Formats: sequence, C-alpha cells, structure tokens
Amino acid sequence: LDIDQFLFAKAEGNYVEVYLNNELHSKALIRMTLKDFESGLKSYPYIIKTHRSYIINSQHVKKVVGNAQGYQLHIQQHIV
Repeated sequence: LDIDQFLFAKAEGNYVEVYLNNELHSKALIRMTLKDFESGLKSYPYIIKTHRSYIINSQHVKKVVGNAQGYQLHIQQHIV
C-alpha cells in the first residue's frame, strides 16, 4: 500500500474496501477486518478512524461540512 495514494478505507464485514488516489481512482477489496487494517497503519499520525466503518487519510480531506449531529468529509472525488 502506497500511503501517499491512500484516500480512505471502508469496512464491509470481514473485508475492507481501500480507495486510492491514482490515475484510475482505483478501489481494492482486501480480506481483513478494519481493526487489523488500522493496526497496520498506526505509524502514520494522519491516518484517522472517523467512524466505526471508516479510516481516512486526513492529508486528502478537501472540505468538511456539517454540525454536531454529523459531518461529511470531502476527499478528492469521494464524500465520506
């Protein structure tokens, strides 16, 4: 995983959907839990778990919208 290309990851049961910022804006499906995926990224302080189902790369956040009842993060071409 190229951490500079990593946008965010989304939990899907025992799988993790990993979204990358490359020329194809690709998505990969990995068989592991989000907790295991997160533990492999502990050395990167800008990788943040924002929800029980999402981990983001805060360096790619372009805009934050919302209030105390909920936020939306705009990351490149995606809204998390």
